[in-house]
Amino acid sequence: MDLRLGAAIAATDAEREAVASILGPPESGWDGGQRQAADGHVAHRGRAARQRRHLLIPVLHAVQERIG
Repeated sequence: MDLRLGAAIAATDAEREAVASILGPPESGWDGGQRQAADGHVAHRGRAARQRRHLLIPVLHAVQERIG
């Protein structure tokens, strides 16, 4: 199945809750929290995100179970 996403769509509260159920609450704007001016345009936590890559499938399953 091809995914064809048009304009960026903000995540719903239910989607955010499903992701947080696996990853915990976001720590910064780069993790899905509120963006601050200090976040700028640079991702400082790239290595940390790569270390949590194994959680992608469990997060997608959590979203699918809650949202469909």
